[in-house]
Amino acid sequence: MVPNVNYLYASDSENFPYGGKSKDQVTECVLAFLERLTQRYRIDVLVIACNTASTFALQVVRKQFPSMEVIGVVPAIKPAAMCSKTKKIGLLATPGTVGNSYTKDLIQEFCVGVEVISVGTRDLVNFSEAKLRGEQVDIIKVQEVLSPFFEGNEPTVVDHIVLGCTHFPWLKAELELAAKWPVVWIDSSAAIARRLQGILTNKSYNLESPMTSIDSQKAVFSGLDSWVEKLEPVLNKYGFDVSEL
Repeated sequence: MVPNVNYLYASDSENFPYGGKSKDQVTECVLAFLERLTQRYRIDVLVIACNTASTFALQVVRKQFPSMEVIGVVPAIKPAAMCSKTKKIGLLATPGTVGNSYTKDLIQEFCVGVEVISVGTRDLVNFSEAKLRGEQVDIIKVQEVLSPFFEGNEPTVVDHIVLGCTHFPWLKAELELAAKWPVVWIDSSAAIARRLQGILTNKSYNLESPMTSIDSQKAVFSGLDSWVEKLEPVLNKYGFDVSEL
């Protein structure tokens, strides 16, 4: 949707995963990583492409880095609740996202009359990373994670499931195979792209003009190891050169 800009994919690999950490731990990791990142690169718009980091640290990041536009990624609970015909939806996220007050406030505000079944898992994050490294994903294990959504056969079954982690859309095919009945999987990626597009338009960027060079696409990691090396082919496929921050 927004192809003609220079993207920097920045991963705090040293502290992966965020999903099981406390709010204070996540906030400390995010701020420390962004300090290193902004010392080396000029960033116009920052997308915090992690639901856990966004729900924990978004406001602090905006305060600490006022020169950047900051876009957070939070679970798409509102559209799921609005679109549900059975008035029963699922939230699939990390334990940190499921359990925090920001997510609970979203549910309280937008899910009046709608039942929400929440599942917090770190397993799907690891499955997603494994898939990106070219490894097979065990569908039976995915079914076990999803089982709370698919209990019973009553008319008011779960009909929409929110993917509240930016890793999970990579597992869309496996999630569909593991589902006991068809559901609508909802994530916020398109909404985030529209938000980015709007910000850049307001900043008078020429979004029609191509990038100067594909070499400007970089993927930086807080630490390089064998795990990152196995992700490199996927990042190269999307035009990113990998280096250590």
